[in-house]
Amino acid sequence: MAKVQAKPIKTDEHVFVCGRTGTGKSFLVENYLATYPRVVKQDEKGDALRLMRDGKNPWPQVAPDKLAVVTSLESLHNAFSEGIRTHFIYCANFEEINPEAHNEFYKMCYRLEDITVWVDELFAVSPNPHVIPEYLQAIYTRGRTRNVSAWGLTQRPKGISGMPLSQATHVFGFDLRKPEDRKYMYDTTGAPEFMENPGKYNFWYWTDEMDNAIKARIALSEPKVVPERG
Repeated sequence: MAKVQAKPIKTDEHVFVCGRTGTGKSFLVENYLATYPRVVKQDEKGDALRLMRDGKNPWPQVAPDKLAVVTSLESLHNAFSEGIRTHFIYCANFEEINPEAHNEFYKMCYRLEDITVWVDELFAVSPNPHVIPEYLQAIYTRGRTRNVSAWGLTQRPKGISGMPLSQATHVFGFDLRKPEDRKYMYDTTGAPEFMENPGKYNFWYWTDEMDNAIKARIALSEPKVVPERG
């Protein structure tokens, strides 16, 4: 495994991260996005609330006074408006776990500008290849003009809309359980390495400028890359 220095990911670039549970997807993303100027995580599973009940910081790399955890779109809007915090986690209450509320969330982010949206599980908002919220689509197709980007994570690349992967300029591929998902990654990127799993806690790293993916792993002892605004 070669030691490489990945180029900085600008705040207006879309990123796709795939891999089964426990491979390191969220760990990589929370470390990288902790350096970004403004980020909101869409946490459909409510992991942040469980951690807070246990007395833990749900985003350890972000100082508590810079982090807001909210459960409604109204409280998220208020947290944005305060202008105090830089990182937000939206753990939707049950009434807002539906397609209409999903679209309102992306609409709020799109109109806000200058923000990175972390979609913790794309399958929750794109349950098949033919469905994707209108304003998430707007973020992927026109977000760069507003400095709005999406980091989309999923366990099943083949089962969701192809837009998050096709619009991504950076791709991180962890171990995938199903061969059809690995083949889908290869077919879309053209990088044959995606046909094989990289191994526990490793990942394939690919950009739209590369023919082949590189096997790598996150190295927290190295200086973080500070993103540039595109």
